[in-house]
Amino acid sequence: MLLPYSFDIPDYSNPGRDSLNLNQLDWVTIEVPANHAQIHLSYKKISKNLGSYIEESRTLAYKHSEKASSIEEQVFMNPSKKVFGTIYNIKGNAASPLQFYLTDSVKHFLRGSLYIKEVPNIDSLQPVIEFLNQDVIRLIETTEWKERK
Repeated sequence: MLLPYSFDIPDYSNPGRDSLNLNQLDWVTIEVPANHAQIHLSYKKISKNLGSYIEESRTLAYKHSEKASSIEEQVFMNPSKKVFGTIYNIKGNAASPLQFYLTDSVKHFLRGSLYIKEVPNIDSLQPVIEFLNQDVIRLIETTEWKERK
């Protein structure tokens, strides 16, 4: 896959095309089979619509507020790679405990969501969520934009 972005993921995960959105060539689903989890990534080119993409990401994260006990927002900045964004840590019995968006504010917009494919029960899933959150944070920290030729 030649994508307009790259990142590091662990060896025990399997990246592939988003099977639910095959017409979106830059969308990726990363399977983590041992933990019954997926990380969904959707990419969009910016064309004077960054604000609407950011608001859409925020709205999607806050849809989990009915089940969440809290949602913590954390700003992410990597100026040397021109990667900026927000991480949403969703606490409680939410199906998606971590969501984020990343952008260079000019061309690239990447939204990500971690999903646990189990019945949300924070007491039993907390160790898995903590483990996978580290992988998603590593993905965020190593994201770089690529120009297509």
